[in-house]
Amino acid sequence: AETPAILVEPRRFEQGTDLLLFVDEESSFEQTREKFPHWIRDVKYLTATLNPGDVPIQQGGISRQIKTVPVSTPDWILDAQIGPPVLFGSWDAFDGAAHVDILYRGVFVAAIKVDRLWGIEGAIHVDPKHFRPRLNREGFVGDRLEAELEPVLRSHHPAVLERAIECVREVLPDDDVARKWSLRRWVTLWLAVPRGGPYEQAARVWDEEFRHRKAFRLLQAGDGSEEASIADLEGLGRDRLFVAPQDLGRRDQIVQQAVRVLRNSGDLVVQGVDRDPNFLDGTSLVAASTGDLLVNHFRGTLPELVTVESVARDVVSRDAVATVFTDKPLVQLLRLGTSSAPVIPVGEKIWINIDHPGGKEIVRTICDRNEGHLGLWIGCVKHGTEHAGAVAKILSKRPSAASRLGPVRRRFLMEKVR
Repeated sequence: AETPAILVEPRRFEQGTDLLLFVDEESSFEQTREKFPHWIRDVKYLTATLNPGDVPIQQGGISRQIKTVPVSTPDWILDAQIGPPVLFGSWDAFDGAAHVDILYRGVFVAAIKVDRLWGIEGAIHVDPKHFRPRLNREGFVGDRLEAELEPVLRSHHPAVLERAIECVREVLPDDDVARKWSLRRWVTLWLAVPRGGPYEQAARVWDEEFRHRKAFRLLQAGDGSEEASIADLEGLGRDRLFVAPQDLGRRDQIVQQAVRVLRNSGDLVVQGVDRDPNFLDGTSLVAASTGDLLVNHFRGTLPELVTVESVARDVVSRDAVATVFTDKPLVQLLRLGTSSAPVIPVGEKIWINIDHPGGKEIVRTICDRNEGHLGLWIGCVKHGTEHAGAVAKILSKRPSAASRLGPVRRRFLMEKVR
């Protein structure tokens, strides 16, 4: 109190505090230095150097390089840098969720994952006063963060996906690993773009990108096929396209037979490409295949699209080898392969599969007994028990009078089952 103050000339003129750490144990310091960029991401005005040599120690920055999308945020978000990732490594590891780092004054405090918002990466700077504080760093923003963050990210998801197409055009095709991506993986990205509402523009730019990608197959006569794009389908000059299911080998024989009839008769049958089940498995797709995408979202821009399943019965019936009884119920002979049942009730019709030994025996019984539909019923009981009950139900609706066959007709039918 008795010593007067002395004005000391400052050594610098900028505001701030210097902290000088003297290191006693080098290995511990190295561990701390390695963690520095993990925690210190984007702290304004902070610089760090290593002496001797005055070597800068860099802050971490955004953990993944992104194409930033402008965003509007609520007051509790002080800053936001979000967008689709640029480097291929992030695209190859997409799990269908958004991944953002939460920062306070540029210091990392949490990593948040939000399901079904694929393509969003980056960092969110939050005001911790908006949340109940915690003592430990990992939980310091409280339990409400993810619930409040999700609608913010969801509102900007369409803009992120629209910007993401730039990565597809500019980055992915130039990456050696991306060139090895299967077509199924490429189309999974397309199938993962939501449709309608705020996503309309994003879907439009993705559709334009995939317009010339050959993500479909035109099924030709026999077992042949040709790759095709939407542009190719538009240029075919046809009024109607039949869309075959993806898992054709797992569908019933009627659908498989209908595809065979259509492709062999010169109708255009298109089949899509399935999604990659191991990619973007945490998000909802608008379709399971590009074929479903055509049917659900491209009816206005392509020729009339008809699913094979919706017309399979009529198509197969049209290809019948012969008609046994023309009065109801109509009984027809078809070739449905040996794996199909010998007799199949279809609406008000009954099909006899003459590729099956049991089907042949049913025809022989009809001709030998010549008792009309009664002979059919007896043949079903002996050689087609799987659907005998359904056949009996159909036959019970007709008059009991026999529909006898003439000798010429019987010889004609017997020729078909030799």
